[in-house]
Amino acid sequence: MKSNKKGAKTIINSLVMFFLIASSMNGYAASGEVSIYLYPNQVWTGDFENTDSRTGNYSTVYVRNHAVRPESGTDNYTKIQARATNGYGLEITDTYVIDESASSYTALKIKEGYLSVNFVGFQFRGNTSHDAYAIVSYDGR
Repeated sequence: MKSNKKGAKTIINSLVMFFLIASSMNGYAASGEVSIYLYPNQVWTGDFENTDSRTGNYSTVYVRNHAVRPESGTDNYTKIQARATNGYGLEITDTYVIDESASSYTALKIKEGYLSVNFVGFQFRGNTSHDAYAIVSYDGR
């Protein structure tokens, strides 16, 4: 009888641990943060890697640079560039510089004539000729 109680206690503890781990992972996924590789020589990342749908009712989309670090060497990398496209390479915003020290999202204003676009791709690139990794998030609204 004693071993049944011990087994039940182990199963309950395992389930609780599984629930706690799953909850913490779900919270991370809900934050929308994505790790991206920034190619050397300021080459844009691809549209299809960073996409979002939108309602077409807003004149802005949002991006945020949470952190950026170089592939190697001294970490003096703090800014990256971002723009939005229609998901197929056509630019629907200008290029914006986004700093990792910003405490909120940066609004990218959609160009006239593209407000009805329902699918948006986000492109990112470094601010120098060096490659890096960045943690970003975006919202197509």
